[in-house]
Amino acid sequence: MMKNKATRLKKKRSLLSRLFPNREASVLTSIGIHAPAPEDIMRNIKAGQEALLRGRVVLKKKGIRLENTASRPIYYCDPSDVKLIIREENGQIEKGRIVRGKFIPLTSSGHSQHLLTQ
Repeated sequence: MMKNKATRLKKKRSLLSRLFPNREASVLTSIGIHAPAPEDIMRNIKAGQEALLRGRVVLKKKGIRLENTASRPIYYCDPSDVKLIIREENGQIEKGRIVRGKFIPLTSSGHSQHLLTQ
């Protein structure tokens, strides 16, 4: 068991010496952690609360707003069949599915490509 621990420590020092070639291995294996000063903690709390106050107006709004342009497709779930997606783009409305991240419209084999009318 001691040999395993010594081997792991040797590998660790070797790795650290490759990452930091200008430092000694004994310096690299000791890490000091210090708690932040109380003033720093209070300053960070105050800054976080101020940031929340600035964002409160935006965070209270529901949803997002997109300007509807003809070239931007809009996708939503088909209310009659939850397995289908409806895409509105350039004045056309199509039903289809999302396959591997791409919208695939239903084909004429069994379904009409344009099932909805405007």
